[in-house]
Amino acid sequence: MTTFTAALGLSPGMVPPRFAEALFTFQGALERCEAAGIPGHSVLAAALVELMPRLVTAYGADGVADMLATLAVHIRSDMADGGLMAGETTRQ
Repeated sequence: MTTFTAALGLSPGMVPPRFAEALFTFQGALERCEAAGIPGHSVLAAALVELMPRLVTAYGADGVADMLATLAVHIRSDMADGGLMAGETTRQ
């Protein structure tokens, strides 16, 4: 299992170029869906349908499977520690 940054080909602690801008834009899209009354579960399903093939194209099936396994470990750990809330990108 690798870290997210390693799976993305980045050094530890690094983020992809223009990450903050991309995150802000993505969060805005989520807010627009919410404002339009689109149910949250529909928005999340649409995001996954769009995201998964792009991840596989960018990182390969094995790379995505490894990232998802790493994510599962982090989710379980975060839930045991009180968890991250939606919109949080760092942990204090």
